[in-house]
Amino acid sequence: MFKSKFITKLVALTLIACNISGVAGTAFASDNTNNFTKEFINASDDTIVCYMEGVPVKKSQIDENGVINEKTMNEIEQIVENEVSTYATSNTRVIPSGYNQAIVRTSLSAPGYGQTNTQYYYTYQNGAKFASGVEQKAWTTIKGTALGFVPKIGPAATILFTADSLYKASVAGKIRNYTNSGKKVKITEAKSRYGTFYGVFAWTNRTIETHKTFSDGTVEKITNLQYKK
Repeated sequence: MFKSKFITKLVALTLIACNISGVAGTAFASDNTNNFTKEFINASDDTIVCYMEGVPVKKSQIDENGVINEKTMNEIEQIVENEVSTYATSNTRVIPSGYNQAIVRTSLSAPGYGQTNTQYYYTYQNGAKFASGVEQKAWTTIKGTALGFVPKIGPAATILFTADSLYKASVAGKIRNYTNSGKKVKITEAKSRYGTFYGVFAWTNRTIETHKTFSDGTVEKITNLQYKK
């Protein structure tokens, strides 16, 4: 059953555009060109390059290393922690009895813009395994964390991450901030034509987000949902 509030609390969020080639622009350091697509480099500063937690993130809010700036990060944290957003309302459901993990994939569209979101809700054990795969750049280990999920909407989803892009994004360390103390994690991948952006979240209880309802005409639809014990 869907609920109108998303109660997963964000503890930390970092966005990094990774594993894609680009051409250096005057606003970005030349040794970080692999963090951005050519479209990102050529976009104006007010171009929305991704949505994270329903918040539109502009090019001007991403620093030369591909990381969201502190001001915007604080805004997103406050929105999630206070469960209040002027951008969107979260739609959630509780994982059915017998399952403990979930993968949710959605498509997000707005005039002139499109994005694919994939959210991995992992137990601390599976999250730690994922982190180990990233640290060792072991694709088989990373892929293994998504095996055994039972599809409920759409076909079984495959992991779109690459070990190299996750390593560059320092995802493993952020995951271990939670799994080392027995906390569950939510790993989010937001992919647009401007790059691939990652978020690492703390995940509490058994509630997962399925999609958001936006107030500005942006539409997000769930395309895949699967569960695992």
